[in-house]
Amino acid sequence: MPATAIRTLPSWFGLLAAFAAGLASPQSEVRFDSASPASWAALSSLPSGTPVIIYLKNGARRQETLLRVTDLEIVTHVGPIRASDIAAISHFRPERLWDGALRGAGIGIATGSIIAASAEDTQGGAWAVSTVFGSLAGAGFGALFDSAVAKPDKQIFLDAPPGSARPGIRHWTLKVRPEDLSAWTLGKTVHVMLKDGTYLRGKVTSGNESSILIALREASDRPKEKEGRTVSVSEVGTVIVREKLGGSTAAAGVGGGLAGFWGGAAAGAFSSDGSDEGQRALLGACLGGLIGTTTAIAGTDRLNWREITLVVQ
Repeated sequence: MPATAIRTLPSWFGLLAAFAAGLASPQSEVRFDSASPASWAALSSLPSGTPVIIYLKNGARRQETLLRVTDLEIVTHVGPIRASDIAAISHFRPERLWDGALRGAGIGIATGSIIAASAEDTQGGAWAVSTVFGSLAGAGFGALFDSAVAKPDKQIFLDAPPGSARPGIRHWTLKVRPEDLSAWTLGKTVHVMLKDGTYLRGKVTSGNESSILIALREASDRPKEKEGRTVSVSEVGTVIVREKLGGSTAAAGVGGGLAGFWGGAAAGAFSSDGSDEGQRALLGACLGGLIGTTTAIAGTDRLNWREITLVVQ
């Protein structure tokens, strides 16, 4: 392998990591915020056979295939479901890692060609090496970033209170019955606003149709209280919970770490005057890997959750 081709690899990986991180998985961030508010009437436009996710008011979540819709119910391949029992319906979109890999490979080949064009031995192996490494590493980066970020399901119907905020990818507002509140919140950290204005924050450890038990972390009426408190569901006004959408934290960590490693190595090598190139590249790689890993994990953790405001009625 020609020496010039070898010297191009750190800078090539740095550019590839930057491109892959930003562009490898745009399909994971398809925007639906500008869409009109979801409604029951929108269901009638869906063709038979559409895969949907149904959120029931009792807290259950079902992935089924839509067959037909009436004013009173929807019929799936499992059977009919009354409209009055449904809190939300969204369009299920399965993950497709191959498209992220293809985009990453394309970006890698383009980036490698640009780097190779600047190499001195253009008649040698720089272009071939950069192209091969570009396609393989780019496909790997693309698949990693694609699998790291969940693909949010598109809301079609939400049983939201009148006047509530427009639904978006990361936030829903839903009406729930008091007797169903424990099913939505059990085992989750919640923010609770009681009807008398009291604010509570903690993890719901148990519950039934009439009450929930919260292991308190914060309480506006008793700031020093950190024990469990039983709250009657009839006293609850609103509850905020978080729902994990999917995605892979491990893939985010690996992708971010690799991107940061090679990007840091390239930055260190470029900042060197030649005498300490290896040391600067190593230091940059270590720092870049650490920063890339922590940033990717923190970022995907934020992206892979949906906040749901439950209005108890």
